[in-house]
Amino acid sequence: MSFNLDDFMNAAVDAPMATSYPVHPEGEFPFMLDADPKMLEVKHMSGVSAKTGNPYDFHQMELVCLAQDDGVKAKMGRDKVTVRLRLNLDFDTNGRLAVGEGKNVLLGQIREALGQNTPGWTPKQLLGAGPFIGRVKHSSFNDRTYADITAVAKYR
Repeated sequence: MSFNLDDFMNAAVDAPMATSYPVHPEGEFPFMLDADPKMLEVKHMSGVSAKTGNPYDFHQMELVCLAQDDGVKAKMGRDKVTVRLRLNLDFDTNGRLAVGEGKNVLLGQIREALGQNTPGWTPKQLLGAGPFIGRVKHSSFNDRTYADITAVAKYR
């Protein structure tokens, strides 16, 4: 079947569309990190906190994690189920990833879970890595539920 843009643009949709995605269940499950470099995003965020009025400035890495549990995939009716893992990043005064007490702890934990917490590591090594165990937690916003990985461990 070939795609025709004109036909698509003029085709009426006769039913309402879904407004939310099925959400990965809470709990601990095996995951792999997506191998596509476009799926590893680093964002710079700055502004003023609405709660405290204090300025903030930080970077966050967002990793796309691929569910490996066939039961979850079947329940959600999808071949590919993803959950995000967000890591706030700490940098030193030279602009390099900070190391030391309380710095980049979740990044250190995912590296440890993947067997990558060794000298000479680069963020590119995360691509396609795994498996690891991710703890999935739900949050809600605007009456919609979202799933995030909030903790990680080695896959045994």
